Amino acid sequence: AIIEDGVAIGDRLRVVEIARWTRHLGWVLVSVIHAYSPEVVILAGGASAGSKYFLPQLQQQVNEQIFRYPPGQGVPIVVSNIGDHSGVLGATAYVREKMGLIHD
Repeated sequence: AIIEDGVAIGDRLRVVEIARWTRHLGWVLVSVIHAYSPEVVILAGGASAGSKYFLPQLQQQVNEQIFRYPPGQGVPIVVSNIGDHSGVLGATAYVREKMGLIHD
């Protein structure tokens, strides 16, 4: 929330840092998209709460840098609506699947 609060009031240092962080995250996502070719990227966790400050720029960077067929096709980046519990829920689903409690 400290970064978000600073960005909200236009604190120059925080605005610069979130822009830098967004660029780095964008390059990570470009690599992940090239490696796994997902249909959608879902962001979750603490930083996603400030997505209104970085999501449009992140989406633009990813769409401009990815190689997809057909050309120009982007990959939607969305924010999970399950909040900070996404890791726990994902781990639970994984364990349940491995134990045979979830079937395709």
